[in-house]
Amino acid sequence: MRMKSKKLKRWNLPAYGEKLDCIKAKPYPILFGFLVFGAGLISLNQKVIGIAILVLACYQISINNNQVLCEFYDRYVVFYNSQDSDDCYILFWQDVAQWQYQRGWMQDTLHVLLKDGTKLDFTSLSRRKVEHYFRTYAAELEMPLIKTHI
Repeated sequence: MRMKSKKLKRWNLPAYGEKLDCIKAKPYPILFGFLVFGAGLISLNQKVIGIAILVLACYQISINNNQVLCEFYDRYVVFYNSQDSDDCYILFWQDVAQWQYQRGWMQDTLHVLLKDGTKLDFTSLSRRKVEHYFRTYAAELEMPLIKTHI
């Protein structure tokens, strides 16, 4: 079976397909929540902690790069490599055999099994978006999450 999903360079991405959504690196609602929390601490006479939180939140909002981590299209999804900005992985919905979203302590992981037996793992920042599109385009292929007890 010939797989269309593969690792490639950004400039080689196909021009077809309707872009549906994307996931970016900055979680703006959380950062603005920290701004409000920091201002609240300042008003409650916790000035040092409040100013520190405000400075960190402002730094994250203004200085850090808001790169695109993942883009969803009607025929495929593109996962961008955070270490090398030129590399990405294009995953066509038709090539997915099974998928599973697993929550972790520090980061979430999307496990994908392709029809040729290749196993792929992608780090994720937005469980809601990833599960929504995978359930829309690869619904019957979701693997049940097996809980292990230690």
